[in-house]
Amino acid sequence: MELKEYQELAKNTLAHLSMDELDHSHMALGIAGELLEVQELFYKEEDKIDQADLILELGDICWYVACYCTLLDTDLDYLQHNGSLITASKEVIEFTKKNIAYERDINMRDSLHKLIYSLRKFAGIYGINFSDVLECNIEKLMHRYPQGFNKEVAQTLDI
Repeated sequence: MELKEYQELAKNTLAHLSMDELDHSHMALGIAGELLEVQELFYKEEDKIDQADLILELGDICWYVACYCTLLDTDLDYLQHNGSLITASKEVIEFTKKNIAYERDINMRDSLHKLIYSLRKFAGIYGINFSDVLECNIEKLMHRYPQGFNKEVAQTLDI
């Protein structure tokens, strides 16, 4: 699956909140939370990481990044940056905070592109095909929300 197709499918499950600031906070907090879930996998399984669980968690991060790009009207597949997963995630979260709390006009595109590049690189280190991460995430979302995002359905999920 290509990033452009993934972004198009992911946006069907994006909940639009009442303000841009809430949408941006939702995405930044989601990235942070999912990144901690990846870290938790490494603490649980010090000697061997469960690839299926890692694919799910990386897919969740990809969803937040893809939806953030959608909110900012930028293409996810514009990749040209280097960086580590942690550094790229931290930058996105910090920039979101500064944009919302301090009303600083910050271009998030480069940070989001750096993050998706880092996710692809991170998956490769663990022998995971990045396309599998994207496809697995879309399959999970289509199962949850076959008609697109639905607030009532989301409230009943035990996740």
